[in-house]
Amino acid sequence: MILPTTTALSLQRAPHAAGSASALLGTTQFLMGALAPALAGLGGQSTALPMAMSGLGLAMAAAGCLLALCRPWRPGSDPLAP
Repeated sequence: MILPTTTALSLQRAPHAAGSASALLGTTQFLMGALAPALAGLGGQSTALPMAMSGLGLAMAAAGCLLALCRPWRPGSDPLAP
């Protein structure tokens, strides 16, 4: 339920370039899906700490992208608002 909703909400921010935005979202999802297991596997099989650290790191990267690219504090940042 979360992934389609977030995809639809993020595509609302770029209605003039929906195809490019969708391609960027898909590429990012596949890249993060390939990167997360590789980072988690670096620490070996004895502990879950590398998995937790890679999850935390990717969550911090997502928050950084939100702040850098979307700028939610800017007034009038909703492109669909009249």
